[in-house]
Amino acid sequence: MPKKPFRVGMIGYGFMGRAHTNAYKQVGQFFPSDYDVILQAVCARDAAKAQAFADQWGYASIETDWKKLIARPDIDAVDICVPNNLHAEISIAAAKAGKMILCEKPLAMNAAEGRTMVEAVEKAGVANMVWYNYRRIPAVSLAKKLIDEGRLGKIFHYRAKFLQDWTIKSDLPQGGQGLWRLDAAAAGAGVSGDLLAHCIDTALWFNGSMSSVCAMTEVFVKERQHTLTGKMEQVTIDDACIFFGKFANGSLANFESTRYARGHKAQYTLEINGENMSLLWDLHDLHRLQIFDYKDESAIRGWKSIHVTDNSPDHPYMANWWVPGLAVGYDTSFTHQVADFLQGLSSGKPASPTFRDALETQLGSSNPSEPLETYMRDATDFHINLTQLANNPFMTRALEDVEVTCVKQQADGLSIGHFGNDRGGTVGEDDAASLPREGRDQDFGDQRDRDQQSERKIARKACPHFRKVDVEHHDDEQEQHCDRADIDDDQDHREEFGAH
Repeated sequence: MPKKPFRVGMIGYGFMGRAHTNAYKQVGQFFPSDYDVILQAVCARDAAKAQAFADQWGYASIETDWKKLIARPDIDAVDICVPNNLHAEISIAAAKAGKMILCEKPLAMNAAEGRTMVEAVEKAGVANMVWYNYRRIPAVSLAKKLIDEGRLGKIFHYRAKFLQDWTIKSDLPQGGQGLWRLDAAAAGAGVSGDLLAHCIDTALWFNGSMSSVCAMTEVFVKERQHTLTGKMEQVTIDDACIFFGKFANGSLANFESTRYARGHKAQYTLEINGENMSLLWDLHDLHRLQIFDYKDESAIRGWKSIHVTDNSPDHPYMANWWVPGLAVGYDTSFTHQVADFLQGLSSGKPASPTFRDALETQLGSSNPSEPLETYMRDATDFHINLTQLANNPFMTRALEDVEVTCVKQQADGLSIGHFGNDRGGTVGEDDAASLPREGRDQDFGDQRDRDQQSERKIARKACPHFRKVDVEHHDDEQEQHCDRADIDDDQDHREEFGAH
């Protein structure tokens, strides 16, 4: 039987563009399906660079305008590998054009934007997925299997960290093609949206929704030269983020991410502790899963390392690779994700994470149609550092429907939520952040209000570090109280607590 064509239009040619393209080229060799993957076109603003990428990786054609790529009838699926601020516009346009969509993470700049993307793909009825690839590393998938089988028993703790060190130098600039992740207008957030997003996705996949959180972020280098303007500008992405909280199942969470952990290039570790079993995984040893099973005989009870390489159904995905004992790497997680996406097309059961699943990661909720405030209203132990989160849209987007986080000080421009921007032009790859500066300094809180169902009460006084916040719900308003004396709303206190 002839295979159905799966014609890919890739928007972007950077690190993720290469990773995704490699997966498309590998998937048919190791995971046969009903589809024939065809690298139809790659899109980039620079035609010469797009052509070089196409020649190297085997794309049949190029475009320099993503709108033209989406309009092409010979494109079935659009793969979005551009800065975060462009995900929504491209995804919504692709959905309207009836294209399948595979989008890089995080889904959007904030939850409000993410909802519009979910609505667009679901209204259009197009297949969609977000590239949270760590789920599909065989050892991580095996951990999920053990958890779902109930092997761990009651869960008590989940902890994860993602550590890097590449932004420590103060003379490293921000913005532009290679460093857009340091530019809030393009990235939306720092480590919380780039690194911690993976930790949150895996945590929710393993352990369900969260009911309360307590977080702190820090910017260690306050100003950097901007690549596009040549001027020293304030850094508004987070360099580090630490938060802890509670899952709906009663277990406790502990997360950390930073780009200032000298000696760590990409240390992603996770551990989950249950009544009967504990699991630990480390990206640096990605083909191994560490297991402690209390049911083992006492004489041999202890941590053991499972080499997840057996080419059988017992070890996820490995039956399609090599002989036992030979490991696969980081790149295969993307191949597995494409394989699952194609299998979902054949079976009619969408592969996760879909756009709606990815919205859960941003909301921190198990039900995106029900904002996190539903869960927070009943949380008796909800603490949050408002001033630390004010400049961290990824963390606040996870909490942006919680009334206590909707803090605005109009006179001073403090707004928790969206780093908005209205850039024009056509873009097609990782250098999209090199677009004109116009609109970059727009108040990032302006645009998040457009889809709010009701006016939020503006809190005029910020709460200091980690004070308990009680939210009292009335018919027409919400009143916020700090458990200590209020802070005088003057310039000295605004400076002290970081309200800019």
